[in-house]
Amino acid sequence: MRKFIFLLILLFPLNGWAYQYFHRGIEPETVNYCTIVGGQNQFTLNEINKSIKYNNGTVTLAGFTGNLSTVNGTAFITNPSVDLRKYQGFKITLTDSQPKTIVGKIMAAGTGETYGGDLFDATKGTFEGSGAGTTGSWIVYGNNTIEAEDQGGGDYALKITYVDNASGAYVLLADAADLSADLTVGALYKLTMKAKVTGNVWLNLAYGNLNSTITLTNTSFATQTFYFTANSTNSIRLRLAYFSTGEVCWIDNLALKKVLTPSANGGVTIVTNSDTVQSWYSNSGVNANSTSYTGTVGGFFLTSFMAIGDSKTAGDVWVGNLASALNYYSADVGVAGTTVANWASSIGGVLLPPQTVQSVVLINLGVNDWSDPLPTEETWKANYQTIIDAVHAKWPLAKIYLTKPWKRDHDDDALTFAGYIDELIASNSGVCFVGDNEYTWLRGADDGTTMTIDGTHYSAAGEIEKVNQMKAVLQ
Repeated sequence: MRKFIFLLILLFPLNGWAYQYFHRGIEPETVNYCTIVGGQNQFTLNEINKSIKYNNGTVTLAGFTGNLSTVNGTAFITNPSVDLRKYQGFKITLTDSQPKTIVGKIMAAGTGETYGGDLFDATKGTFEGSGAGTTGSWIVYGNNTIEAEDQGGGDYALKITYVDNASGAYVLLADAADLSADLTVGALYKLTMKAKVTGNVWLNLAYGNLNSTITLTNTSFATQTFYFTANSTNSIRLRLAYFSTGEVCWIDNLALKKVLTPSANGGVTIVTNSDTVQSWYSNSGVNANSTSYTGTVGGFFLTSFMAIGDSKTAGDVWVGNLASALNYYSADVGVAGTTVANWASSIGGVLLPPQTVQSVVLINLGVNDWSDPLPTEETWKANYQTIIDAVHAKWPLAKIYLTKPWKRDHDDDALTFAGYIDELIASNSGVCFVGDNEYTWLRGADDGTTMTIDGTHYSAAGEIEKVNQMKAVLQ
């Protein structure tokens, strides 16, 4: 029997909740999630092995094929050429030959395809009329002929005979033709029929960049299936084509159904940032009916940020408000009264517990270092570098934004430390970036009267402006 030991320790400091996780017994490719809600913050523990294995790189799926539903509300991949279920929780990018891309987040695995009702009007898919056959809305090219031919016992099939035009005959998949409703652009459909030929005829489904063909050579009825994503409401043609002298084709039992959920064989649901609405995050015009994609899987699609700091961060409402404004997850690990030296000595322990992989880390430290005597430049920057190194080692792809701090009666210190921060950013190019500058917006023209409650901590107006400043940086 496989055993799991899952020990959760909750610590309750005055300024909020702290979390430590100990997670054992997890095997690679096993999906395990733990969500703990405390106060206004939600922390999600993603399965450890997947984080290690996929977050800092990508898996390339060359020649990836699959059937895509791109319509908002029911977006998914079904019948993929590789099993995507082991990549749940991660971003997927598919690139077609144009090249255009579509980006989503892989979530729930399929449990078996489900379908809507048959869209063919009564008798139009079976070619059986009142006491006789019907050819429905099929149209021939040239002088080719069509008829509803009795296959025995009143079971009719559509017979297409070549006379002078290789293009054969076609029917529009539309309400105005033989369907009970037009198609939904972006929705995935399954079209089935049985067909037989004398000779070699193409069964073709086409409109725009949709062009799917099955070559028919069977002389007795066999079932044929198309999956396709609608790129038009009423212009897609089902066609029997590439006829030549003496060739005849029969077709019967047409059924067209919208695919509502993904297949169980590796099919997965696609979601956006919210994890609730089934939709692709972005689509640059990818051909959803492409026969082959280059696929990459890797990285957490949901953007998360961690806020490291002192009392300007610990429990402040701006953290949650920024997360809501950007549709990010957030983790506030600020501790009141802390200095850069405090964080340098404790950062390893803060980052040790398994937790959501962060895309962004915000650091606001420095005001508690402005006491007599000030730390030396070398010491302060070395301690700050320790924090940066620890964060970068934990999440190599995360961007780290450094706030230039300010508080009243310390203008000179603020300017001096802003220079230190500029030097840290320069020496950590591509890892660290300039965050907000409190000397500019928090100090303002009134020495912090509007934006602070005491010359240091954010007022209600300051909380709002902090969010605005960080949105400008992160967007």
